Amino acid sequence: MSTIKHYFPGGNTSKGFVNYFDGIVAPWVVNKRIYVLKGGPGVGKNTFMKLFGKKMFEAGFNLEYFHCASDVNSLDAVHIPEVGVTMLDGTAPHVIDPVTPGAIDGIINLGTYLNEKELAHKSDEILSLSLDNKGYYKSTFAYLAGAGELETNSDYFYMNALDYDELRCEVQDFFGTSELKLGRNRGEMRKLFSEAYTPQGFINYEDSIFDGYKVTLLTGPSIIASEYMKLAIHFALFMGYGCQIFYSALLPDKVKHLVIEDLDLCITTSDTAKDKADQVVDLLSLLDPIKLEKYQDTFEFNELYRKQLVEAGIGSLKKAKKVHDDMELIYREYMDFEGVDVFTQKFVDDFMTDL
Repeated sequence: MSTIKHYFPGGNTSKGFVNYFDGIVAPWVVNKRIYVLKGGPGVGKNTFMKLFGKKMFEAGFNLEYFHCASDVNSLDAVHIPEVGVTMLDGTAPHVIDPVTPGAIDGIINLGTYLNEKELAHKSDEILSLSLDNKGYYKSTFAYLAGAGELETNSDYFYMNALDYDELRCEVQDFFGTSELKLGRNRGEMRKLFSEAYTPQGFINYEDSIFDGYKVTLLTGPSIIASEYMKLAIHFALFMGYGCQIFYSALLPDKVKHLVIEDLDLCITTSDTAKDKADQVVDLLSLLDPIKLEKYQDTFEFNELYRKQLVEAGIGSLKKAKKVHDDMELIYREYMDFEGVDVFTQKFVDDFMTDL
């Protein structure tokens, strides 16, 4: 039975918009064809990708859907690993252009169905909306930056309470070396998000990560779990294993989940994995309890205001989406959607015939 895994290739973070679009195609997957969709807002790129994905799913292929952090109901990309085909949105804020146009990469420009001459009469309105959208994103990133600073401050104190040598020993004991074989390929990384702050709230697709793997749950502060997984990544890459690394929505350098396919293993910090966990590693035991008690007031203060700033950031994202929706309505007035529908259906039919 076909499956669909859901990820985010980019995120609204404390560091601004961070994209891991290079992770849409894992480095150990051979990609035969990449289609880059172009055109303005509301021209049908999302509908195009969803129809393509639907037909491929019905044909029995496993899919990977990459959702947009600015609107979780929209797709940034669709990837079909079995046939080595990727379709992605190449417009701002993640502008992508073909590297080998005509050979591997192809452009699908839905903007050709846009009546640009008539749309030009709306240029002042579009510009005004664009400036509003930009302003709301500035607010979002300011709030998330503040939230990130508070979490980073707590992380500093957690790290100060950690016995790092004991952490290294934990990772060494977890893997051991006697029965492990070298990987078939050189160690490579695929970086993505499983979670994101969106106008619809905090969205998490971590179930897409757990399925099909032995799950090890790390309990304790997230920064300690991240350090554990970073040590595990170094070891896995040394052994020649491929690593899928999923980062925090707020702090895009902090690891939340790690998948090592060669070992059929998922290491995670998620409490929702409790019922699925084959093993639990308690990292809290590696921290000095006296220091933790000393810092407790700081932890509580930081967490209280971190949550408030994150909520403010999500509120600004909602305002930005409303502006973007208004902009899409303008573009749709001047789109030949009948032409887009005919082109989309023909493209999908021809693609399925050539498989």
